[in-house]
Amino acid sequence: MGGKKAMLSFMILMMLVACNCGRVAAKIRFSTKGTVLVRSEILGYHVLGVHCKSKNDDLGLHRLSYVQEYKFSFSEAIFAHTLFWCHMSWTDSDGKVKDATFDVYDATKEPCGSEASCELEYRVNNYGVTLYNAVTDERSEVLVSARVRQSAVRTVIPAFTSFQEDCS
Repeated sequence: MGGKKAMLSFMILMMLVACNCGRVAAKIRFSTKGTVLVRSEILGYHVLGVHCKSKNDDLGLHRLSYVQEYKFSFSEAIFAHTLFWCHMSWTDSDGKVKDATFDVYDATKEPCGSEASCELEYRVNNYGVTLYNAVTDERSEVLVSARVRQSAVRTVIPAFTSFQEDCS
């Protein structure tokens, strides 16, 4: 009798493991390469400040003038938990400082599906930030419009306060 219970318990355990293996395997990516490109399309002599980070990497502060780009690449973590976010700050056409912080790559949202490589392009102009499909050059999503909150995010990355004072 004890052998039957043990066998039944073992079979149930194996079924549960088999069901969950498919979910875990779907999250494992062995060769996904990601690239994030930020392009300044801010007219005039205004500077775009870009500061990108992940949990483990601080990519530093970059200053972009009109048509300059900042690009970084990475290999996705094996269990697809890669997350990069950027803080961007610029002066709009009315002379008001705008800033925003948002995720530029979040593997849990599968931004490029099951593709082996992923390139996301963000264009920043006087009015906001837009995500473009790097392959087709089509606008994918408007992330931040002209109504960007002013300086609510500055406490997240204090370096931007002094950066704005230097560039204003």
